[in-house]
Amino acid sequence: MFSIARFMFGPNPQLQEGGNTRALIRDPATGLVQGGERVRTFRGREAYAEKIDLRAGRIQRQDLRRDVIEMLRVLDDAFRQDHGETLWDRAQRDDIFGSGFAFNGSSSHLFAPPETLSDEEFIRYKPTVGDIDLTVPAERMDGLFATLNRREDQQLTPKIAYVGHNKRSPGSLQINALFAYTWDPDAPEGEGDTFFQIDFEGSEYEAGRPSEWAKFSYSSAWRDVIAGVKGLAHKILLVSLAAVRSPPPINAREATPSATAEEPSVRMTTDPSYVPPPPEEIERMVQQREREILATATARKSRENIRKEAEAHVRRLTTRKIPAPLRPLKSIDLVTGYSERYKRLDWKYNGDEVYRYLTRAERSGVTRDVRAIFEGLLGANPPPTKEDMESFGSFLGVLGLMKERMSPQEIVKTYEEMVDRFFGARAQRLSATDPKEDLAVKDKVLETFRQLIPETSSSTIDLDGMKKDFYAKYKVRGQEGFVEDDDQPRTDESRVRRINRLIEAVLWDS
Repeated sequence: MFSIARFMFGPNPQLQEGGNTRALIRDPATGLVQGGERVRTFRGREAYAEKIDLRAGRIQRQDLRRDVIEMLRVLDDAFRQDHGETLWDRAQRDDIFGSGFAFNGSSSHLFAPPETLSDEEFIRYKPTVGDIDLTVPAERMDGLFATLNRREDQQLTPKIAYVGHNKRSPGSLQINALFAYTWDPDAPEGEGDTFFQIDFEGSEYEAGRPSEWAKFSYSSAWRDVIAGVKGLAHKILLVSLAAVRSPPPINAREATPSATAEEPSVRMTTDPSYVPPPPEEIERMVQQREREILATATARKSRENIRKEAEAHVRRLTTRKIPAPLRPLKSIDLVTGYSERYKRLDWKYNGDEVYRYLTRAERSGVTRDVRAIFEGLLGANPPPTKEDMESFGSFLGVLGLMKERMSPQEIVKTYEEMVDRFFGARAQRLSATDPKEDLAVKDKVLETFRQLIPETSSSTIDLDGMKKDFYAKYKVRGQEGFVEDDDQPRTDESRVRRINRLIEAVLWDS
């Protein structure tokens, strides 16, 4: 779901994780979804992703691994037929498939050869499979969108048919596609298949293989899997670290996009210390304003519009604005890498320094060099060893490095950042169907953090209160107000957020 993101979380033996996509009905001529979305029906069932339980005896890990790789080769041939070039470099394809290197997150372990990771070991810690995360060269994604559209409802191999995907139009760096795996060809219609999800993720490739940054930014370390911690935890920890290690200057202000030295203005926010009038007083003010509008209106207005206008007027009167605080000066996300997010301007606002927020295209000091990011987040002294760099790719490993390289106060702040990203205003849900699943994943991450670093007990954050508020607003598929993760406005920034889902996800950039 969450896409990045839906960040990639690793497995929890007690948690039934899985994909949450659906196959949409699209215009066969254009390949686009027109108007409101409708879910496809395939072999008598609505096409929603399901979990594959490797313990049920229906689908074996090695069969799934072999059959999916066979299907991907067929899909690669179809892509070449459509576009005159292959989806993956043929000189590298079989190796990156067979080794699991082409796959992201815990999927890389699912597709690892048995001599590297046995079925028994994998199923012990990862008994169910949800979505399969697969890298694709980013420049091939629009072509893949077209190739998939042309092959809806087609049987690609004896075991696997392609059903459809959830993208309304091209231009995304992630396609959540749905396939049907037939484990009993003699079963009645709709009873012998499992719908499984493959997330095709547009990634940076070098010499026909995912780059070091592409693998790092979507990794899920096996040591984290064994601990029951999902790969998402590692990514959110890095984002939280970046926020704590680059705090904003005291009393600095953020300029509005149109601000200049001649016409200065800064971003404003609601004053949390201001106490508004009681509800009965606000209602009296609204009714008074309604009477004034009725008395002065030159055009006929509906009662509903008059009420809305009056409420907006009173809301402005009963809200006190103050300059918004600056956010952390640096950030990390799965697309840009590690970068400076602000530029200091040469003018001041009421004596305070002013910074302009930079879009990703404008940012300076951008790096996707993993060693440079290590040094930016955890320090260059002492220089990181080979073992340190290996630990940097793991949630548990980063916690160990934090204990060695950070003060207890910074560690507690990092923990509180993670809590806020799980349950605060920026939090995203991880399940479209079950808030208990969302809670189980997040609780496991925070519990592991607390166990490994007991200093977090000094935190004063109201974790229970934040959980209560978050789940009071939690919507699942079928409830009024539910919105699919990929149903977001298509702007450049939201597109980056979606592919991090999550990473569609992705990392959260605040």
